[in-house]
Amino acid sequence: MRLFVAIEAAPAWRDAALEARRGIEAALDADDARALRWVAPDLMHVTLSFLGEVEESHLDALRDALDEVARAEVLSLRTEAPAIFGRPDRARVVWLALAGDAPALDALATDVDRAARAGVGLEPPCNAPNPHLTLARVRERATREARRAIARAVEDVAPVLAPSEEVAVERIVLVRSHLGPRGPRYEVLSKHGLSDRGGPTDDRDAGREVDAPQAGA
Repeated sequence: MRLFVAIEAAPAWRDAALEARRGIEAALDADDARALRWVAPDLMHVTLSFLGEVEESHLDALRDALDEVARAEVLSLRTEAPAIFGRPDRARVVWLALAGDAPALDALATDVDRAARAGVGLEPPCNAPNPHLTLARVRERATREARRAIARAVEDVAPVLAPSEEVAVERIVLVRSHLGPRGPRYEVLSKHGLSDRGGPTDDRDAGREVDAPQAGA
């Protein structure tokens, strides 16, 4: 099963993402706008650890590891300006930065990734975490000119986009991704409450599914 650990996107973050999308699309012509594949709001999340394919036999150990990491404190986070990954002529992802308890978020992502990977028998991570909210992915067929236009649009929108309200992040979730021809479907396997709610609370086999075919993989 294909698994990742994440923070679910708060409604305030999704509203900010929609405002960013409107601003970016307004700054692009129709052809360049079609080069972007937007993430559906119901699928938005902040990835803390992407594990890929994991044997079901590792689930209990993984959940136990996440219970231990969930002793971290509740975070207060807001979205800020959009940005891109990659040089302007190679832009590949448009994303929203997260601020507030950002150092604590980075620490949580580091701890979650290390613990989750150990729980399923993977090597420790090689790269530092960069938690963010993905807005859109640039289609592979996009030209360099389209990528530059997208980068310029993001740069133009960044100074005028208001931050979202700060939101308390009270849990992390273990998610299974079901890939299909119409896009991914996400199934929450367990929820792990952070410590300000009275200690880790593992809601196993949560079973909530989100299906939004128009989103990216």
